[in-house]
Amino acid sequence: MTSSTPAAAAPTLRARALPCHFVPSLTTLAAYPISLSSHALAIDPTSNQAYLFGGEFKPRQPVGDELRVIRDLNSANPEDSEATDVLTRPREAEEGVAWPAPRVGASLTACGNGYVWLWGGRGGKDMAPLGGEEETSIWRFSVGEKSWERFETTGERPMPRSYHSATVAAGKLYVHAGCPESGRLSTLHALDLKTCRWQALADAPGPQRGGTVIAAIPSPFTDSKETTVLARWGGFCGEELGGPLDIYDPTKDSWTSYPAPLSSDGDKEPPKRSVHGLVPFPTAPTLEVEERGEKVTKRVLGVLFFGEGEGAPKELGHDGAGKFLADTYLLTASHPPTPDTPSFTFTAISLQPASSFTKTPEPRGWFAFDAVSTGERSLQIVIHGGLNEGNDRLSDAWSLDLRV
Repeated sequence: MTSSTPAAAAPTLRARALPCHFVPSLTTLAAYPISLSSHALAIDPTSNQAYLFGGEFKPRQPVGDELRVIRDLNSANPEDSEATDVLTRPREAEEGVAWPAPRVGASLTACGNGYVWLWGGRGGKDMAPLGGEEETSIWRFSVGEKSWERFETTGERPMPRSYHSATVAAGKLYVHAGCPESGRLSTLHALDLKTCRWQALADAPGPQRGGTVIAAIPSPFTDSKETTVLARWGGFCGEELGGPLDIYDPTKDSWTSYPAPLSSDGDKEPPKRSVHGLVPFPTAPTLEVEERGEKVTKRVLGVLFFGEGEGAPKELGHDGAGKFLADTYLLTASHPPTPDTPSFTFTAISLQPASSFTKTPEPRGWFAFDAVSTGERSLQIVIHGGLNEGNDRLSDAWSLDLRV
């Protein structure tokens, strides 16, 4: 993945002994300001740009079909109009031009080679999961050509849905859980991005859920950074969920659940949540943390952050605001790896700017996010928008630059 240089005078975040950095980046998308929730964001590492699609400003009313671009992920100037762009359907072209319809609760995933994949979501007058040609196809955006193309898929196609989670690993797009026309799901499917053929995989442990997250993290079973597993934590099943940490091993087509307590308190875990963020730390750097009064060396595999906590008005869904979180945790595993019994913990990061810049993102859920590796021991996470406790859709974008 491409490297990026932090903006000058970046505030430093302290996380116990963890040296981390916090950079405010493009906080208003100045050129085309828009407040959104339930949208999707993907970072293309070949161009180091972030792409946003879909979402809603008013509940259950999808915004337009524009593709919004954050062109400079290192700018700390929220008024920099040159750092953003909007790509729209060519209105002068014939009506058959390939362009995805507006939607909410979709997934947008970059595969690292100049393409971004869009799948699922709900829209239309009845706000049902998109069917028709959407049920049998997937959209691909070419960063170089700045154009969309729709591909027909084959195989064991997943049921149409929204508020699912998706990730890319080893040339496959994984789609998990979410909300079909009624109920929730625990299914897992993989799409071969070369053949566009779907394969149904083992269902995840219950309960069925929407608003969860999966991430292709480095395997806790081996030292190889090229071997990945899928990690899942949290979601919504009628109430917010927490652990255990569910791990899917593609080599075995099976799930295993593991405890993942806080490193500071082995009897507790991060607060339960849904519509939150979980991203991998692809380089799996080692880190010394304190667990139960002892210093231990762990591998950093991912980052968990923000989301909607317990106590939300369940009958309102995203028509009403709930209790939101603004906490961040490193997901760590035992080092050296223990193939049979990996040990996982979450280590809290306190977002405390050490410079004159004192603003940090407010608590939120239903936001869009992605991450990109920026070095052997560094990771950049970008978030945009979401819903806050005032029931406001947000328009700010933030970059969290982690160095361990």
